[in-house]
Amino acid sequence: VNADDTVTVTVQGRGSFKAKVGEPLLNSLERNGYTLENACRSGECSLCRVKVLSGDVFNPPEAHLRKSDKAFGWIPSCVAFPTEDIEILL
Repeated sequence: VNADDTVTVTVQGRGSFKAKVGEPLLNSLERNGYTLENACRSGECSLCRVKVLSGDVFNPPEAHLRKSDKAFGWIPSCVAFPTEDIEILL
């Protein structure tokens, strides 16, 4: 995947936008007018988590995702990099 590639992020019921693959999802959401509570920006606090309804994201191994979040499709958007078109629930 090239860091400058773009994907479409659809926020269920609230529109869609283009995002760079090499940028954290939280940054893309904020730049496009979506506000999410956040604190650490390292995946530890889980305040910025979103549910991935379709598509895939890359989370670096050091993100330490909670097993229960992973099982139910929730991801901390600050350490999620979309690798294809995705639909999310805020």
